[in-house]
Amino acid sequence: MSKVAIDHIARTRAVDPRYSYIVQAPAGSGKTELLTDRILALLTTVQRPEEILAITFTRKAAAEMHDRVLQKLESAREAAPAEDYLLASWQKAREVLARDQAMGWNLLDNPNRLRIQTIDAFCQALVRLAPSLSGSGAALNTTEADRALMQKAAQKLLNNIDKYDCVKEVLAHIDVNTDRFQSLLVEMLSKRQSWLELAQSPDVALRRVVMTLSNIVKLHLEKVQQLLPINWFDTLQPILLEGAIGKRDYLLSKDKDPELNEFKMFLDWDGKSFAPTMDDIKYWKGLSCLLTTNDGTLRKSVTVLNTGLGPKSSNKTRLVEWISSLDLTVEQMRLIGDIKTLPSELINPDNLPVLKNFFACLALAESALQEVFQEEGSVDFTEVAQRALACLGDSLEPTNILLKLDNDLQHILIDEFQDTSFSQMSLLTKITSGWEKDKGKTLFLVGDPMQSIYRFRNAEVSLFLDIAHKAAKNADKPSHKKEVVIGNVVMDLLLLQENFRSDAGVVNWVNNTFTKIFPAQDNPSLGAIRYTPSHPFNEGKAEPAVQYYPFKYQKDVEGSQQEALLASQQQVVSLVQQALQRHPNSKNAVAILVRSRSHLDKVADALTAANIPVQAVKMVPLGQTEEVVDLVQLIRALHHAADRLAWMSLLRSPFCGLKLVSLTRLFEDKNTQTVPAMLAHHMQFPEQLQTLIGKDEAARLMFVAHALLDKAYLHGETTFSAHVEQVWHQLGGHDLYATPAAQENIRTVLDVVDTLAPYGGLDLAQFDERIRELYAAPTSEQNAVQIMTMHSSKGLEFEEVILYGLERKPKGNPPALLEIESEQGNLLLGPIAHVNSEADDPLSKLIRQRNNERQENETDRLLYVACTRAREKLHLVYVVQEEQGAKRSMLARLDRAISSEELYPLTEPGQVIDSMSVAPSDSPDTWAFDNSLLKRYTLDTIHQLEPATSQVSGDIYNITGGTWIFQDKEEASVGTVTHTWLEQMGRDKLQNWSTQRIEQSKILIQRQLRQLGVHADSLENASHRVIQLLQAVLADDTGCWLLSHPNAHQEWALFNEDNQLRVVDCVMSDEQGWLVVDYKTDKRRMGESEQEFCERLRGYYTDQLTEYADYLQGIDGRPTKMAIYALDGCLWIALN
Repeated sequence: MSKVAIDHIARTRAVDPRYSYIVQAPAGSGKTELLTDRILALLTTVQRPEEILAITFTRKAAAEMHDRVLQKLESAREAAPAEDYLLASWQKAREVLARDQAMGWNLLDNPNRLRIQTIDAFCQALVRLAPSLSGSGAALNTTEADRALMQKAAQKLLNNIDKYDCVKEVLAHIDVNTDRFQSLLVEMLSKRQSWLELAQSPDVALRRVVMTLSNIVKLHLEKVQQLLPINWFDTLQPILLEGAIGKRDYLLSKDKDPELNEFKMFLDWDGKSFAPTMDDIKYWKGLSCLLTTNDGTLRKSVTVLNTGLGPKSSNKTRLVEWISSLDLTVEQMRLIGDIKTLPSELINPDNLPVLKNFFACLALAESALQEVFQEEGSVDFTEVAQRALACLGDSLEPTNILLKLDNDLQHILIDEFQDTSFSQMSLLTKITSGWEKDKGKTLFLVGDPMQSIYRFRNAEVSLFLDIAHKAAKNADKPSHKKEVVIGNVVMDLLLLQENFRSDAGVVNWVNNTFTKIFPAQDNPSLGAIRYTPSHPFNEGKAEPAVQYYPFKYQKDVEGSQQEALLASQQQVVSLVQQALQRHPNSKNAVAILVRSRSHLDKVADALTAANIPVQAVKMVPLGQTEEVVDLVQLIRALHHAADRLAWMSLLRSPFCGLKLVSLTRLFEDKNTQTVPAMLAHHMQFPEQLQTLIGKDEAARLMFVAHALLDKAYLHGETTFSAHVEQVWHQLGGHDLYATPAAQENIRTVLDVVDTLAPYGGLDLAQFDERIRELYAAPTSEQNAVQIMTMHSSKGLEFEEVILYGLERKPKGNPPALLEIESEQGNLLLGPIAHVNSEADDPLSKLIRQRNNERQENETDRLLYVACTRAREKLHLVYVVQEEQGAKRSMLARLDRAISSEELYPLTEPGQVIDSMSVAPSDSPDTWAFDNSLLKRYTLDTIHQLEPATSQVSGDIYNITGGTWIFQDKEEASVGTVTHTWLEQMGRDKLQNWSTQRIEQSKILIQRQLRQLGVHADSLENASHRVIQLLQAVLADDTGCWLLSHPNAHQEWALFNEDNQLRVVDCVMSDEQGWLVVDYKTDKRRMGESEQEFCERLRGYYTDQLTEYADYLQGIDGRPTKMAIYALDGCLWIALN
C-alpha cells in the first residue's frame, strides 16, 4: 500500500469542481499538480473548454501548466499507471477524453482551446475586445522597454517647463537638477498605478492621509499599551517627571541647549495618563526615549544623560528593575522603540502647497506619457492593466465586455496568487462581482504567502493574507451562512502541508529555522507572515542535509579578507564537483544561488578554471559578453563616423586585431580627421600602407575597411539595421562567435536594432538603455552547474543547492520624488526633502521605515525560497569577521535561528571546511582576455572568409530544408510584407513617406521576404511587386485618405467570441458609425475584367468582413460599413 499524504483530505476537496477555494500551498507541496488536476475536474463539467480560465504570472509557468494538462490527457490513452498516487489523475483524464469525444472538442488536436495564459495576456485580450471602451483606440503594442518611453515623457515635460508653474516649483525643490528630476519622474511613472487617482483629487487624498496616520498611530500605541504591565503608568509617572527636570538641569549645567531634552514635554505636564492617540503622541515619544536605546532595544543602564536620573536618585534602581522585569521579544521591543519615529503631527502645513505641486506635476507627466504612447504606438504593461480595468466598468454599470465575461467564464483559476497586485485584485473583483451564488461558477486561488518575493513588481502579499483570513471564517459553517470573500464569491481556505520535493533532513531544518526567522504573528499591512511548517513525505538520509561553511577573516590583518573570499570560492568549486559526481544523470544536479548578481564575485571564473561548465541564468549583462561588446562597437561606429573610440575598438577587435604600434602610426596626431576618412585614404595607397605598418597588418586593415566603408547605407540602398547585419557577416562575426549562446546574444542585439530602427536612424541613448536591461543567454552544456539569483530560482528545484555570499548586504533604495503608501483605503504621502532642508519630511521618513520593514520581511521569505529549492542537500557558504555577524544580511537572519556553535564553528580564519583540494587549471585559455595577448583572426582565416557582398546569406534566417510551393508562398509573403509597410505608413500618417523612400527600402523588403521563406530566385520579382503596390497606394487619393486619416487605426487586433485573434487592416470610427476596410493584394487574373475581379474578391472576403462588422457593431450598437481596398488597381469595393 502506498504512502498517503497527511493533507490528502484537503487535496481531495481542492479538485471538487463545485466549490471555490483559496489554497495555501508551501514550497514543494505539488501546487502545479493540484492545479492541473483541478482543470481536468472542471473539464468534465463544462460545455466548452474556453469556459475555464487559468491565469499565471509568467509565460514559462503558463506553458508548463498547459503542457502538464496535455501530458495527462496523452497518458490517459495508455494503460493505468502502477503508482497509486498517479491513478486518480489518470482516471480524471480518462473522463475528460470521453467528454472531449462526446462534445467534439478535439483538445489534443486543438490545444489552444485550453485558456491558460498570463495575467498580462489576459488584460491585453480584454483591451482588444473593446478598444474604444478601454481608451486604446487601436491595437496595443506592449513593450518591455518601457523606461525609454517614460524618459521621453519626462523630457517632454521639461521641454515645456515654461508653461507650468508646478513643474518649476518641483524642479526648484530639488535644486534645479534636471537629470535628477528626469530620473525621479521616470521612477514615479513606473509606479503610477499607486498615484493616478490621487493626482486627480489631491484634496481627497490629503484627507485620507490624515485619517490613515491617525489610525496607524492609534493602533501602534494600543499595541504598546497591551505590552506594558497593568500598573505601568503608576510606576513610570514619577520617573518621567523627575527625568524631565533632571535632564533640563543637566543640560543647563553643561551650557547646552534645553531643547535637546527629550523629556521636555513632561515639564509642563499635568501628570494625567496619556491616551493612545495623536493628541498625546509627544508623551509617548518621551516614554519611548526613557525605555529604549537609539537602536530600539530596552535600556540596560540608566544615566542622567539618557534618562535624566542622577546617580543618587532612588528612581534609577526602580527603573532598571522594572525594565528588566519586562519579558519582551525583539519585535515587541521594536514596537516601543519605533514610537520615536512616528510623526509628531498629522500633516505639516508647509507641505500642503508642496504636495499639490507634486500631484499637479505628476498629472502632467502622465499626460505626457499618454502622448508618447500615441506617438510611439507602444504602451507598457501597467497601461494595459489600467485600460483593461476601464473596459469593464463596474457592477452597477457593467460594460458589454464585463457582461460577456460573466456569460462566457464559468471557472477561474489563479496560480501564485501571493504575487497579485492591487490593480489585478481590482480586476478580479470586477469580473466576479456579478456572479450569482449557486450557479456553478467557481474561483480557485493557489499560492504561498511565505514565497511572496516580488514587491518590486507591485505584488502585495497582504491581499492573500486578507482573503485567506476571510475564507478561514467560513470553515465549518453551513453553505447558506458562508460569507462572500471576493466579488460575489463564497470561498473556503485549504491548507497543504506535505512536502514532496525535499528529503526529511531539509524539511525539518527549514521548519526549525524559519519558525524563528519569520515574525511570530501575521501583520498584513507590513507584509509580516508567520511561518507554517511543512511535513516531509520523503525519508531522510544518514548524512547531514544542511552544512555550514564559514570563512573567517581578521579585520586588522592585511589580505585576510581576500584570502577568506578566495577560500570560499574554492569551497564552492569543491561542493559543485562533489554534487556532479553524486548526481551524474540529473539535469538539475546543483545550483549556486546568490541574493544579487553583484554578490557572485569570481565564483564563475573559479568554476571555469576547474573545467566545470557553467550555466548562468540572467546573471551576465548582455553588454558584457565578448560578442556583444564587438557588435555594439560596430553599431556605434557605423552610426557615427566621428565616434573615434568605437572605430578604434573595432580595429583592435578580433576582426582586425591591429597592434597598438600600428594604431599609433596610423592615427596619432590626426584628431581632426575621422577614422573612416583616414581608412579611405590609406586604401587608395596600399603600398604606402604596407610600408607604414607592415604587410600582415595592412592585410588585416584592408579586410575590415572594405566592409566598414561600404556606402550602401549612406546612399539609402538599405536600412541601418540591415546594413549592420550585412557588415557583421562580412567581418565573420557569426563564424567567430558560433556557439548557440553567442548566436542568441547576437540575434537579441540585432532584434533591438530592428525594433528601434526598422525604417530609419537609431537613437543610441535608447539603444544603450535597452541593452543594459538585457542579460546574456545561458550556455546549453550538459552537466553544467546553474548559477542564478534567488529570485530567478523560484519554482525550480535541484538535488543540491549552494547559497553563496550570505554575508553580503543589499544596496539601499534612493528616496522617491513622492513617497506613497497606498493599500486597501489607507494612504500616506511624503515629499522628497527640499534642497535646503536639514532633515527628511517626517511622513516620508515613516513611509520609508515601514517600507524597510516590509522589505526585511520579504527578505526573510526570499531566504526561505532559496533554501526550499534543495531536494537532498543545502550548503551555506559565507565570509565573516571573527566574532562579528553581518547586519541586514541573510546571515544575520540565520543568526537569530541557529546557534553560534553551528553557524560559526571554531576554525582558523580562511580555513576550508570539508573541501576537496582543487587545483587551478593549467591549460591555457587561448581566448581569455590578457593584456599581453591580442585576440584576432589569423591571416589564413581572413583569406577564407567570403569577400564583401551586398547580399546577406539566407542561412542566417534559419530557413532549413523543405519544399515551397513558390508561387503561392510568394504571393502570401508579398501580402504579409505589404501589410507590414502599410501599417507603418498609417502609423506615421504618411509623414515623410515618398515613392523614393519606398524604392530605397528595397533591401529591407527583400530581407523581410526572405525571412518569410521566399526563394532567392524570386526575391527580385516579389520585392518589385511590394514596392509597386505601396507606391500605387501613395499615388491614389483613396489610399492616402485611408493611411492619413486621424481616426484611422491600422492593423487593429480584436478577439472573437472563441478568443481567436482577428486583425482588421483598417478601422475608422466617427459619429455615423464604424467603417471596416480590408486591404487586399490579390492579382487580377489574365483576361479578368475589373468587374469580375471585384466580384471575385466580394465572394472571397464578404463573410470575413461581416464577422468583423458584427463584432464592432456589438460593442456599441452603431452601424458598420464594410469595404475592400484592392491595391492592384487601387479599387474601392463597397460591400454594404
